[in-house]
Amino acid sequence: ISVPGMARPHPYLQADGTGWPDNSERFFRFSRAVAELARRELPDVVHLNDWHTGAARAALGSGAPPTVVSIHNLAYQGIADDSWLDRIGPDGMHYEWWGGTNPLSGALALADRIVAVSPNYAAEIQTPADGFGLDGPLRERSDVLVGIINGIDVDVWNPASDPLLPATYTAKSLDGKAICRTALHDRLGFDDDEVALATVVTRLTEQKGIDLLVPLIPLLDQIPMRLGILGSGDAVLAAALHELADAHPDSFAFVEGYD
Repeated sequence: ISVPGMARPHPYLQADGTGWPDNSERFFRFSRAVAELARRELPDVVHLNDWHTGAARAALGSGAPPTVVSIHNLAYQGIADDSWLDRIGPDGMHYEWWGGTNPLSGALALADRIVAVSPNYAAEIQTPADGFGLDGPLRERSDVLVGIINGIDVDVWNPASDPLLPATYTAKSLDGKAICRTALHDRLGFDDDEVALATVVTRLTEQKGIDLLVPLIPLLDQIPMRLGILGSGDAVLAAALHELADAHPDSFAFVEGYD
């Protein structure tokens, strides 16, 4: 099904790293659709993730099924102007935030349970340093806030059987890992030798410390170590990493993208 306005190279960001100007329109409408689906299907639980679907709780109104909101990164809240308060649903008044509309703060106020991606993160976001303005509301709801550590499906993400790897390996037999390492060196344009290789896979944002890494990259020319970074996000950081990769091709490689 083709949905007008949804076919874009990145769901959230323009090429310059800023958000699409109609992000609020798209995600608030999507949230209304989620709420309508919940009314029709009557699920046992409605699970909302981050700000992108937070406004669905406003549209559900009274008599909503039990709702759970998962917080992956509290820094991103999708704040929009106050004109949305009257449009996102009958519980829209709970989304007012310093003269605007905050789809995450409203969802946190109304959800039956709140889940953070680890016990440590659940504690951190209740502090002024890491609460991004929502630490107070989260402390008020600490009785329904829990941290559940992120995990992986160990059957799917298993290097002993993963068909996407150049070779498989186990903790007891690492021969295949050397083949994978060689393939990664080739992908990054490095000569394959015994020099240590570090890799980073992340969003490009200061919150992840990439801005701290940038000035250190030239030092790789002086030590027996190579670095590869895969990521997308902040356009300024991406440009700096591209320049460093061009200037230090023997020690640093950057692949821009979400993969």
